[in-house]
Amino acid sequence: MASNSNLREFNVDDFKCDPTTSVIGSGGFGDVVVGKHSQLNNVAVKVFPITGGPMDQLVMEEKILAEIGNLQKAQHDNIVQMYGWVKWFRAMGIVMECYKGGNLRQFLMRPIVQIEWALRLRIVTEIAKGIALIHNLVENLVHGDVKPENIMLTVDLHVKVGDFGSAELAAATGLTSVGSSARNREIQFTLIYTAPEKLKNITSRPRKEHDIYSFALLVYMVLTRKVPYPAISETTLINAIINGARPDCIVLEEIKSTLNDHDKEIAEKLERLMKRCWDQDPSLRPKINEIADKLQELLDKESTLEIQQQTINQSTKRNQQPERDNGPMKLAHRPMTALGIRQLKKVL
Repeated sequence: MASNSNLREFNVDDFKCDPTTSVIGSGGFGDVVVGKHSQLNNVAVKVFPITGGPMDQLVMEEKILAEIGNLQKAQHDNIVQMYGWVKWFRAMGIVMECYKGGNLRQFLMRPIVQIEWALRLRIVTEIAKGIALIHNLVENLVHGDVKPENIMLTVDLHVKVGDFGSAELAAATGLTSVGSSARNREIQFTLIYTAPEKLKNITSRPRKEHDIYSFALLVYMVLTRKVPYPAISETTLINAIINGARPDCIVLEEIKSTLNDHDKEIAEKLERLMKRCWDQDPSLRPKINEIADKLQELLDKESTLEIQQQTINQSTKRNQQPERDNGPMKLAHRPMTALGIRQLKKVL
């Protein structure tokens, strides 16, 4: 068991938030609440339920603290900063920094805002570097839920990978493949970012190859600024993914036809990497260190000053434009429902 002697426990009285009423995000791994701390100011807290009798609760708490001890080792520019933990009645929470730039989904879905290709390359590179830190931190540690909502952005559009390790924490609290949240029951992964081999065995342990597949779907979204799949039934989509279907790349060809030579080269290299990462055979997907190194080599060829100017322009435009979600995006990004799980079992 990991030592928790260096973990900071926060006093619940120092928070102005309630884990049952301040929910800003909900999923199979638990809820995220936002609030204010007397010293840290704005914070986000990932809340995990604690159930069972007194002894069961004690065991769960120790497991959660052991996992948090591993997560707290992740000190990196592209990882969400974790401050410590807090305990409510029948709930424990990870206290993290709250970022004003929002998440990647929100950023990409602002259609009026133009995103230059060097900036897209930096975003993808920093996502890979964040995942690399996680994969290299502790043996067998994976993210387990790589999706745009878990990629946070600072005001100057640097990436902060968040919500990693939730699979292990969810297991520690007794959540099964159908997770328990404050408002509903959802599966512990998001369908459209889930690797085919995981869909074949929904109770299998998260693997690094699953993260690589999910990363490919993020690259697709950064390239196209579109949802990976249309709003079709869960059963149809599950079958399609298991049988090798991938997001439509015709739209990417259309985008590349409008680019200059320099930007087209970036898009093509990202596209080739993307397709390697979503290979049907998990063993053929590249390791995250190779991905991060290749992307950093590409990024090093770009002008840092130009990217900085792009981020300034983006920040100005983002403050001027309201967020807008496309209809299919909301549907396609919903976590898999209990009905979908039953359908999946029938299909398999």
